[in-house]
Amino acid sequence: MKRICLVALLLSTFALLAITPAFAGDDEGSLIESSAGLKKGAHAVARADGENEFTLKGKDVDLTVPYTQITHLEYGLKSHMTVGYSLVMGVHPKKVKENMLTIGYTDASQRPQTLVLKLGKDKIFTTLINLQNKSGKRIEFGDEKARKEAMAQAPPGQVF
Repeated sequence: MKRICLVALLLSTFALLAITPAFAGDDEGSLIESSAGLKKGAHAVARADGENEFTLKGKDVDLTVPYTQITHLEYGLKSHMTVGYSLVMGVHPKKVKENMLTIGYTDASQRPQTLVLKLGKDKIFTTLINLQNKSGKRIEFGDEKARKEAMAQAPPGQVF
């Protein structure tokens, strides 16, 4: 009986890990919303280190936005509790922070578009500062917690 319970626990753990998005890459993330008709929830790599354009590439997404077309940048945090996971795994719920980036831009036909991205936590500051410097638009923060989260990765003396 103990072996059956242990095997069931291990299988459920691997199943949850398989369906839970992992963000191990530097700028890897997930597309939350798009007014441009891109597939919602698609995993992609957001690159803000290009000379002239921001790119979002993945299996279901391929988007290039020239920095000159970016009209708005906003960074915020979304918090929630891991209640469902905790019930299945039998552990205490924990608070999870998600890093959200909203990019407003105009497309090739001069229509306003919006992207909402969930970013990995590894290179938030680098991504934000690259977007701000190359687009010439100031990053707007959802609140003071979001500003502090972004600044936690900043080198000493660096500010937005």
